[in-house]
Amino acid sequence: MLKIIIPSLFTPEKKYVFDILLGEFLGLDFEIEESDIVVGYEIWLGTKKIKIEDAFFGKCKNEQYLSIENIPNEISYFTNSVFDVKDIPVIYGELEIINSEDGINCRVDLIASSFFMLSRWEEFVIKNRDKHDRFSAFHSLAYKFNFLHRAVVNEYVELLWKMLLHIDSKLKRKAHTFEIVPTHDVDHIKLWKSISSSRKRLAHNFITQRKFKNGLLNAKSMLFTLLGLEKDPFDSFDYIMDMSEKEGMKSRFYFLCGGNTKYDNNLNINSTAYKNVIDNIKNRDHIIGFHPSYNTSNRPEIWQEEKLALEKASGQSIHQGRHHYLRFIVPETWQLWEDENMEIDSTAGYHDMPGFRCGTCYPYSVFNFRSRKKLIIKEMPLIFMEMTAIEYMKKNPHQTLSIVKSLFNEVEKYNGKFVFLWHNSSMFTAEFKPYLFIYESIIKRFK
Repeated sequence: MLKIIIPSLFTPEKKYVFDILLGEFLGLDFEIEESDIVVGYEIWLGTKKIKIEDAFFGKCKNEQYLSIENIPNEISYFTNSVFDVKDIPVIYGELEIINSEDGINCRVDLIASSFFMLSRWEEFVIKNRDKHDRFSAFHSLAYKFNFLHRAVVNEYVELLWKMLLHIDSKLKRKAHTFEIVPTHDVDHIKLWKSISSSRKRLAHNFITQRKFKNGLLNAKSMLFTLLGLEKDPFDSFDYIMDMSEKEGMKSRFYFLCGGNTKYDNNLNINSTAYKNVIDNIKNRDHIIGFHPSYNTSNRPEIWQEEKLALEKASGQSIHQGRHHYLRFIVPETWQLWEDENMEIDSTAGYHDMPGFRCGTCYPYSVFNFRSRKKLIIKEMPLIFMEMTAIEYMKKNPHQTLSIVKSLFNEVEKYNGKFVFLWHNSSMFTAEFKPYLFIYESIIKRFK
């Protein structure tokens, strides 16, 4: 068992990071002691130790750090041949690791740097938001310094593990298995409801966008659907489940079942059409999850009402999901899910850029930096959403494929979970069908 000695200030934050890095990610047994004497973090393995510099918390006064002034204006990149580290982003600390007979002195503050990414306190102190009250990737440190595409916390874990092995080569770590996790936010189940309700869609194609090919293809789809000659393009549920089952996966369908804003869809989760979709998913043993509506990220009374409606419609308890429009308020949203006994949230991905918002591709227990408590709820970070590339970044299919494959390879390198979102409504319309091969490539592991 490892023995860890930490400075006595900011102990909830420090213990949390060790719980995640050593416990949840590496699967190691350890015990923590607090000390008013030590300067920095000491990890003891017998008579030798790894000392990690406390470059951040040690300089914060009165146990306060939630200030924009504590976000670095610059970061550096560290390379070390002994531990096979190349250009690792260092958020806090110095670019130095020193070996000696007594052990290792690591001046890279892996603890505060990991806490910065995992806790998302950055989003609390930076007040910039878009029109949907969302924190943009473009305001994040990871984007500004070009490491959003890297699972930087996983990089810190690997560096820590290499230092531990350097002292004790007999240590064994937890094994992680690479997994593709297809998720589908169900905002609609039907596109062509009637000729009159379809006019706006076609007018948008022909008049607003002046995309006549898409307009003609969608007009054909509308006609054939209303005549009963083909499925509605939003009815992609069997296709999704067929694809997943062929590769031994389960798809996760997160249902929107409430909301009365213009960004919601005024759905009737108790309608026969919805019941049929839900029953089909249940019968095929895929996963039903919750997609709270636009105004629920800090409104527990609305959140509770919608979840109850979904549980009633599905006839089962619901334990996971993701917020509509990726509206996410840290730490309030996590605390809401915790209070409602949810197990997994998968909202923490940026709407406008793909990548590693939390710095990791592993699910992990989150931390409420307001109450200073580790929560039971786990975040399963969203790595890629199709609408990010197609709508926000305006990427064509082959550019999108390149982005996805790069992120996929990064997750696979750490045997993490490639969590991606592809809406059921983004499969078979004229606008999205050219991207469908990317979805299939992900499911088939790019074979």
